[in-house]
Amino acid sequence: MGRMLDDLGELRFREAEFQLERSEPDRIEVSHLFVESPQLLIDASGSLALAPKRPLLLSPLDVSATLAASGDVEILFDGMGLLEDEDNEAGYRELTRTVRLGGTPTKPDTSAFRELLEEAANNSGGALGAGLRALNRRL
Repeated sequence: MGRMLDDLGELRFREAEFQLERSEPDRIEVSHLFVESPQLLIDASGSLALAPKRPLLLSPLDVSATLAASGDVEILFDGMGLLEDEDNEAGYRELTRTVRLGGTPTKPDTSAFRELLEEAANNSGGALGAGLRALNRRL
């Protein structure tokens, strides 16, 4: 668990891509956001709501992300019952649910992802479940 948290806290990536498009005067579409790290794959899209005199990095963010895991993160998420049964074409296993992100680009709201992890930890049995619940109480 410690290795997984370290890896998620310092997401070292192999590849990252993003594409922004202005769809309306007050909206920027995040039409493509892709990050590949050794243990996590993120594929997302969404939008930023713009307003006059508000910096882009402080604009409200609405993103939907598909996450997929490999390595230690895959083992942990699999133990929590969060992953599909088969690998995707990139060799990662996708989460069974999409993750939504809000907040702003400088301060993203990851509470939906945290709630997903907490729910999965509460539903996990055995030593893994007990360890995850203890870890969640500390976070």
